[in-house]
Amino acid sequence: MNFYKKATAGATPENISKPFTKKDKLSYMCGDLGCNMSFALNSYLMLFWTQYMGLSLAVWGVIILVLKLWDAINDPIMGALMDAIKPKPGQSKFKPWIFWGSLVLLFSGAICFIPIPTAPLWVKITICVVGYLLWDLSYTIVNVPYGSLNAAITADATERASLSTWRSIGAFIANILLAVLIPMFVYNDEGQVLGQYLIIIGLVCGLFGFLFFQILCRGTTERVFIDYEEQQKKEKFNYLKSIKAFVTNRAAMAFTFVSIFQLLAMAFMQNCSTLYIQQTFPSFTKFSGIVSMLGFLPTFFFIPFISKLVKKFGKKEASTWPLLLGIVGGLLLIFLPMENLPELPGLVLWILPSMLLGLSIGVNSLVGWAMVADCIDYHEVKTGKREEGVVYATYSLGRKLAQGFGASLVSLLLITTGYIPELQEAQPEGVNSNIRILLGIVYVVCFVAQFVLLLFVYNIDKKKVQEMAQTLGRENTIENAKSMDD
Repeated sequence: MNFYKKATAGATPENISKPFTKKDKLSYMCGDLGCNMSFALNSYLMLFWTQYMGLSLAVWGVIILVLKLWDAINDPIMGALMDAIKPKPGQSKFKPWIFWGSLVLLFSGAICFIPIPTAPLWVKITICVVGYLLWDLSYTIVNVPYGSLNAAITADATERASLSTWRSIGAFIANILLAVLIPMFVYNDEGQVLGQYLIIIGLVCGLFGFLFFQILCRGTTERVFIDYEEQQKKEKFNYLKSIKAFVTNRAAMAFTFVSIFQLLAMAFMQNCSTLYIQQTFPSFTKFSGIVSMLGFLPTFFFIPFISKLVKKFGKKEASTWPLLLGIVGGLLLIFLPMENLPELPGLVLWILPSMLLGLSIGVNSLVGWAMVADCIDYHEVKTGKREEGVVYATYSLGRKLAQGFGASLVSLLLITTGYIPELQEAQPEGVNSNIRILLGIVYVVCFVAQFVLLLFVYNIDKKKVQEMAQTLGRENTIENAKSMDD
């Protein structure tokens, strides 16, 4: 019981002056390590259910669209529950959900990969749907509180940016680790999918994810003290009013659409890039994860400078201009016919735009989660209510819709390229070049949209962040934490 109490401890007035340390950063990073130990496996769902289990692209596209629509709906439900249920004195508003949800998440990811390739179609569809729904429920119970936790750990803009950076580092580590290791087990030397191993991989990832979540719960300190009991005395929680406030929150809506376009681009990156490598560079299919890692390698060189960039220019400014690199990367994919070269030179040429795209997505992601915390503060300034759950969950709804439509759109647009799943690596001539061009077009559209939204619509710049801290009376919280740190 004492273990649970420590793992779910929340903010108190005494916590305000506690220094923000490396322990907070590393522990918060472990949260996204835990999330992505499970979520990163999503990129193998289409391969597993189409190439190994034998579902057609059309059937898979409809299934994943319906599932992701439910996925989007349950995020606001989770956020509303979190805001409506008053935490006990001294207990976190967020950590109890993470603690118990991580137990279910330990097993649910593996259920999505039950290998029954000879089963009747209706059995396959049933297993696919039930397994995904269970995984999605447990993931939502963990992920929405985790995302909201950023705004409770610190009120300082630079420290929030640091948490966002460390969260992204956790995501990068998990994604790259799994991207490098999983292909070595799920592809044979000819590039064919060995789907029967994914259920074992899912169990191993679930166990590591559970351990990372426990580190998150015990290692982070919440410093932004909110008297939720007093807040509820003033006005009872009203979900419809909260949603209306979110919709009129210009910053939150703008950044939600930024994330939608980013996730659409990433859906194509995760699925189509693997297919392109499988067909164009078959000798390197088992090492496709290493190729993906090289694409994000330049991002790691920027990690030490992110906090300094944010401190000097602001989060909005630091995340906007790197998007131009993504536009250039998309154009290079459209006009560089890599499949006409021998495998190794073609692969090297493929990595060049991949690095530009990875850098563009990476820098934006390193800052992005801190911008969500600013949107939570902006919501409080406009409404007078601290509703982390509703803001983050409604923002997450947009992300989940993007993931659903993105996954479905990948399946449907792949049909137009002539891609035939059951042929695996032996596709008709010209399919790989069609996939490359499709990827380039999607990237250009998505990165242009993000650039315009951040530059002209998102309205929380560096000056606005400072004004909000003063309005909310949290500049003292910031100064106390800094003086203790000194």
